[in-house]
Parts: sequence; C-alpha cells; structure tokens
Amino acid sequence: MNTFINQSAAQITKKTQILFSALLNPHARITNLEKIQRSRLLSAILIGQTLVVILIIALVLYADPNDLHEPTVQGAIVMVMISVAMYITNRLGYTSIAALGYFIPFVAIFIYIPFYSGENPAFLAFLMIPLIFIAIFFSIKRTTLAALGILTLVGILLAFMDHSPANLPY
Repeated sequence: MNTFINQSAAQITKKTQILFSALLNPHARITNLEKIQRSRLLSAILIGQTLVVILIIALVLYADPNDLHEPTVQGAIVMVMISVAMYITNRLGYTSIAALGYFIPFVAIFIYIPFYSGENPAFLAFLMIPLIFIAIFFSIKRTTLAALGILTLVGILLAFMDHSPANLPY
C-alpha cells in the first residue's frame, strides 16, 4: 500500500513539474540563468494575476450581470487581455518588453484613479507597486529613471490642477 501511495505521489509531483515547466519556462533561446529566472517569475506573476482577476470578474458578474458595462469591470477585462498578451510576449523570450508592457498600464491606472476619477489621493501610494515591479526586472539605472519619470508626471499633473480651496483634494 505504501509503495502505491509513493508511486502515486511521485507521478503527481512529476506531472506538476511538467505542467509548471510548460507554463513557466521561457523560449529556448534564453540561456542566461538569471534571465530564465526573471522570465519564470514574470510568467508566474502574469498567470496568477490573470486567474485572480478572472475570478473576481466572474464573482462580480455573478452578483450583478449588469456590471459588465461598468468602467472598473471593463478595465479589469482590459488588464486580463494585457496580461495574456504580455504572457505570450514573455514566453516568446521578450521578458523586458513584457515587463514594461505590464508596468505601464499599472502606472496609468494608479495615476488615473486619484487625478481623474475623483477617488482618494491616497491611491498615489500604490505607484510603489509598479516601481517595485520594475526594480525586479530592470537595472537600478532604469528603475531610477522610471521613478523620476513618474514623479515628474505626478508633479506636472499637480501643477495643472485647479488649486482653489473648493477643488483641492490634496
């Protein structure tokens, strides 16, 4: 009986490893071990995020099918499409392009929410998420340039806001 259980566990483990390899391994032309690990990490992040967002969309639409036309649900659907496109790009061996293509929409979302949707300006703190993400996949020089670019963009948006006391959310 123990032999049967051990063989079954070994088969399940082997099938799981094959599945993870099939889903996470980058294109064969990537031979640098560090780039392989980055590509596998990005694939795992993209698959995980895609599955979680699909689950959330399904739960929201199950509760109220009319929410399909809500901007937040449509935005989530667009993010799923972007994630799938970036997963394919990553699997083809273009990890930097996929990471950048995943990074830019998050910056756009976390800038849109406080400046244009009328939500709490505390959402600007969530800009740290894409910065951490870019720090994982890019050099410190590029991370610094991205951080300075985001700060400059936020500064420009703040400069062009109506600063009258009635309209000043900050």
